[in-house]
Amino acid sequence: METPQQNGLVERKHQHILNITRSLLFHSGLLQCFWNYVAALAVHLINRIPSSLLDNKSPYYVLHDKLPDISHLRVFGSLTFASTNTSHRKKLNSKARKCIFLGYKRGVKGFFLYDLHNRKLFLSRHVHFYENIFPHKQSQGSSPSSTFTDLHSIPYPPHEDLFPLPISSSELPPLPTNPLPS
Repeated sequence: METPQQNGLVERKHQHILNITRSLLFHSGLLQCFWNYVAALAVHLINRIPSSLLDNKSPYYVLHDKLPDISHLRVFGSLTFASTNTSHRKKLNSKARKCIFLGYKRGVKGFFLYDLHNRKLFLSRHVHFYENIFPHKQSQGSSPSSTFTDLHSIPYPPHEDLFPLPISSSELPPLPTNPLPS
């Protein structure tokens, strides 16, 4: 039965999560195929923001009886450089991979990143952030008739308890190779 009015509180929270998800997607310029990473980050943020319904305490504080650590928070969709593995690197190989920040994984001290060159997702702890640069947003603005317009042809990545799982590069569209403005 389609009676969402009987689930008022749940529907309102769902709308809250979707509003934050939509805002993060628009701000970053990333494709909708990354929706599950954005939704997981939205829930992560909501749980750490004080709520007037909880006497200006965060849901995290109410659950764990301690203030949340917010020092790890970064800007979604921003440019990052992840250090490459030194054991497989040769003298002239790159020391970092150019990536986009996608979020966090529960129970792991690291960041979910999307490699712009290999179009693969991975976790890394050794990351340098450029939180005012959004490579995907800048590249989209350069040519409106690019391959990014057909979002319905991109399959959505799997998700598990709103915490993202890696997706294969075949599920993601190619990214343009426009250099960043200086």
